[in-house]
Amino acid sequence: AGVSIPRTPLFRAVSEINTRDKYTVEFKLAAPRSVNFMMSAFASGWNVIFSKKTLEENNYDLGKVLYIPGTGPFETQRRVENEVWVMERNPNYCEQRPALPRWYRQASDNP
Repeated sequence: AGVSIPRTPLFRAVSEINTRDKYTVEFKLAAPRSVNFMMSAFASGWNVIFSKKTLEENNYDLGKVLYIPGTGPFETQRRVENEVWVMERNPNYCEQRPALPRWYRQASDNP
């Protein structure tokens, strides 16, 4: 409850997510998964965690949200639906910032 996971198949083994303290999240698994599988899934730039507040404010539909708050290596600088999405390096990201200053995603008719 309170979480939308667009890549659900990757995380079918996760049966429960708990916050143990301000800096610790615990993932309980219903089925075995290798450490490498889970860490790769968590580390993927396409798998993100949204705040409950952001989800609730947008009725759990982030498809039309232009600027999603976050702390990752890139921040949305410009997004035009069905045209382009421009991400720029986050100057507040950890010590080792991404080498790429920005990236663009062009809309495509191909899924």
